[in-house]
Amino acid sequence: PEAYRYMCENVRLNRVGDKVIPILGDAREAVKGIEKADRVLMPLPEKAREFLDTALTALKPEGGVVHFYDFGREPDPFSPSLHFLKEKSGRRVELLGARKLRSYAPRCYHIVLDVAIS
Repeated sequence: PEAYRYMCENVRLNRVGDKVIPILGDAREAVKGIEKADRVLMPLPEKAREFLDTALTALKPEGGVVHFYDFGREPDPFSPSLHFLKEKSGRRVELLGARKLRSYAPRCYHIVLDVAIS
């Protein structure tokens, strides 16, 4: 609930209420019956892999952008996550960007991959 409150405040402050719809609830239930999204944020790295199918369901049929947060280990923190996305989605995945967000443990990072899925 706190993260949702902050998201709503951020939407208001940035005046993007016509483009961003914060949804509070179980993601598997929340995506049912809503308009399809052209952008999906998956900010919980502990559960991102478990909810990839839900994120893909939320995308428009022609695809969109997924911000996939995960954990990555050195020496290559990004490739395993990208491979997972390509293998599990069964769709075309194009890497738009990848960043280390913070150190999580020795040689392990909280990362985000920005990918176009079509």
